[in-house]
Amino acid sequence: EITFTENYAREDLTPLEQGKAVVTLLEKYKGDAEAAASKMGKSIKWIKQREALGTKLSKEWKEALAVDSMVSNWTAGHLQLIARLPEKMQNEFLEYYLSNDIPSISELDKDISKEMQLIAKAPFDIVKAGCVKCQKRTSCQPGLFDDNLDPKELKKRDRCLDSSCWQEKTTKWLNDEYEAKKNEFPDLIAIATGHTTYQQDRILQQTWPKFYEPHRFKQAAKKDKDSVPGFIIFGKALGTIFWVKLKSS
Repeated sequence: EITFTENYAREDLTPLEQGKAVVTLLEKYKGDAEAAASKMGKSIKWIKQREALGTKLSKEWKEALAVDSMVSNWTAGHLQLIARLPEKMQNEFLEYYLSNDIPSISELDKDISKEMQLIAKAPFDIVKAGCVKCQKRTSCQPGLFDDNLDPKELKKRDRCLDSSCWQEKTTKWLNDEYEAKKNEFPDLIAIATGHTTYQQDRILQQTWPKFYEPHRFKQAAKKDKDSVPGFIIFGKALGTIFWVKLKSS
């Protein structure tokens, strides 16, 4: 107990060492986060976040942090945002940031938020898709994503943590909608009305290799010469028709 307290009192503990310390203490207190928080003089949320660094941060991230890399100087604030995510999603962010400058915590939070979709606003049937029973939801990790732990509030703000799965379900729904509208509009093209992140663009390209990004077209009216119907595959009004004029390359 004394040794643990002395070790934790060091000011130079890395985020991963803090996570390891929390995991050790939680084992001692049989998972009692409140007891661990009291011992460390921290909030329960802080304990949950550091526990995630010790138990949920992917092996690839831990290895990258142990060597001199683009992410080796990331703070606990950065890493706790990453540790909340499924392993596959964590490693996608790692792949990107190993060759890009360190973002601010708020910038990283925004990038991650773009990958998390509000389940209540899914364009597809979430019951048939199995979303309501899936564990990769923010409500399944209380304390890591939301300060408010009220079950009703958590359900209302529930977000999907598996961007690939969400995209697969959305893509299937979009494909069905696209084929249905193609009968009415033979010259239909796929467009994105919002700017995509690196991960989103990569996923979209797999299914829609010829989709048009916002800078490649401008809004038009159906009656305008050379206007074509654009089927929105990303952005607001997903799955609807938006008349556009393509810009010359």
